[in-house]
Amino acid sequence: SVSFCNQYIRFIQKLRQNYTNTKIILLSSPRADKNLTVVLQKYLKAIKLGEIRSGQKNVYLYFFKKQYHLGCDSHPDVDEHQLISKELLTFIQNNHLLNS
Repeated sequence: SVSFCNQYIRFIQKLRQNYTNTKIILLSSPRADKNLTVVLQKYLKAIKLGEIRSGQKNVYLYFFKKQYHLGCDSHPDVDEHQLISKELLTFIQNNHLLNS
């Protein structure tokens, strides 16, 4: 929705006020089911495009490969948290996003 995208952009702008040259990774939710993932991908792609059009270059997208939900109340369990971190760290390393 427009509201979600606008709030997300405001959040990014606040981050950039304190961390001007930081790299921003827009993430889907590791808990999202297939339907929510499709919606989040659409919104996050639009947000990234808006950021690029406004001159921001350090914006990246990452969509988790699957839904992690085996813990309490459909949250990830400990093993899934480790998988989530490995998945995201691989993306960060492959795209050279770690600050030296």
